[in-house]
Amino acid sequence: MTAEKNPKGQYSEQGPSYYDEVYRGQLYQSATNLKGMTWYPVWKAAASWLLGAGTGRVLDVGCGPGLVARVLMSFYGKEPLQYVGWDFSPEAIRLATDTVKDERFTFCLCDARQEPDQMWQGYDAYLMTEVLEHLDHDMELLSSVPLRKKVFLSVPTRWSNSHVRVFKTEGQVESRYGGLVNFDVIQSVSKRHIIAHGSRIA
Repeated sequence: MTAEKNPKGQYSEQGPSYYDEVYRGQLYQSATNLKGMTWYPVWKAAASWLLGAGTGRVLDVGCGPGLVARVLMSFYGKEPLQYVGWDFSPEAIRLATDTVKDERFTFCLCDARQEPDQMWQGYDAYLMTEVLEHLDHDMELLSSVPLRKKVFLSVPTRWSNSHVRVFKTEGQVESRYGGLVNFDVIQSVSKRHIIAHGSRIA
């Protein structure tokens, strides 16, 4: 059984201006209690996985306003890390740059869907947390990850305005993305989120 599709066109893929408005909201402008946010189990799982896998060079695709980066900064402490975050929302990149003051972290305003293959090279691991459900062409984005590289992704179980699909079960994640990633783990970390990680395959 594959992911649940957009019900009657109610939800649709959104552009940068939509996310600029979202990130101007109070939730993101004054985000201090990261552990209290609904996505924290996802971010914690990503940070634990990256540390356990010994990955030092990380590309965060759809990095948002730097909240994942802030969790990684906390988990990594002084451990070596080269992190690059991509997002197509100028407000997201502004917030990330303003709140993450660590030379190991770099944020770039760009649309991952339009980046050439060479820009995807040179990383040990790739994060796509709460990204794929927003895209009509999610498979194309995931296939941009170089072969045999580590991938961590998360997807929601519930609908939101900018979702074009949701995943009610771990099996739906495997069904949609298992042809591109050899998953080691697919697991629900809360009622709202499923995580998965493994290695990119042809």
